[in-house]
Amino acid sequence: MFRRAIDLAWRYATGENVDKSQVQETVDALEKLVDKLYDNDDGASATLYALNAVSFTLQSTVKLESKMAEDAMCDAGDAAQSEDVERGDEHIQEENDWQMLALDVALTAAKPTREMFKHLPSNPKWLQLYRAKIGA
Repeated sequence: MFRRAIDLAWRYATGENVDKSQVQETVDALEKLVDKLYDNDDGASATLYALNAVSFTLQSTVKLESKMAEDAMCDAGDAAQSEDVERGDEHIQEENDWQMLALDVALTAAKPTREMFKHLPSNPKWLQLYRAKIGA
């Protein structure tokens, strides 16, 4: 479901046609996962925040509100911090820096593509560490 949500968001960002019912179905499934994780968690896991970030991103494709995008960015920062609280501020800054680089690329692109971000530095270190932890 997570990969489907990301693919839908990418399709929207690159100007492809996205079925709103498919988006809503995916958001509903993500929200169920969020609720399940929240019920079984202390409420501060990177997975929970990452799911929220993707859900808000996807929701912003249907309901064009800056609040949704802002919430997605904040949840990405919270995901960065939650896995290593001692270095949390450093990881949040790392995530914010990467997002700003990506935003600069997106704002100057004549036609958005998935490949236009490949020249950016690799994913933030916190994300690399998290992926290694969960074996992704």
